[in-house]
Amino acid sequence: LRRLRLRRWRRFNQITGCRVTCVTGNLQLVTCNLTKMINFSNYILHDLTHTYTEGLPGYEKEVARTRVKDGWNASWLRLYSHVGTHMDAPLHFDVGSRGTIDQFTPEQLTGKAWVLQIPVTEDRFLLGTDILSPILDHWEPGDSLLLHTTWDELFAADYDRWRNALPRISVELAEWCVGNGVKMLGVELPSVADVNDLPEVTQIHEI
Repeated sequence: LRRLRLRRWRRFNQITGCRVTCVTGNLQLVTCNLTKMINFSNYILHDLTHTYTEGLPGYEKEVARTRVKDGWNASWLRLYSHVGTHMDAPLHFDVGSRGTIDQFTPEQLTGKAWVLQIPVTEDRFLLGTDILSPILDHWEPGDSLLLHTTWDELFAADYDRWRNALPRISVELAEWCVGNGVKMLGVELPSVADVNDLPEVTQIHEI
């Protein structure tokens, strides 16, 4: 356990430049070189998350305590692991050496990303490598790829169509992502493949 904690501390130290300057019993004084940390004032931040609301499939909320009766307000939450905005873990389809999200470091979940605007109106549209032409000359392994198909506009207007007729990642595009070192692939879709076609959704996830 001590070795595990030391490894985690060294990793945190590498990211932030923090160091222990004084140790007294269980109390540790930590100082950080803030110049090594991310200055979010230099960036425009975009909130890409869906809000959990009543009626959202996969989300249930129930009153657990009330201020009047119990002295404080609290709720029971029941969540499907893929409800709303989420990241798939390798465990989802038993691929890769890492199983769960907590096994990824912050560096693996941040970095430069290309956003491709690809308006899609056709049901079950297949996204191929032709969509990559605007970025091919600038692509570097380790970049991330975010696809904006505008399909998210159906989320509130027509949930069934949003979920069941979504644009899909082709085998060709999935293999390009792997072969060209895509760090993360992000979509505003419920999945990267047809959620009603188990062979297809399995194949794309396993690539």
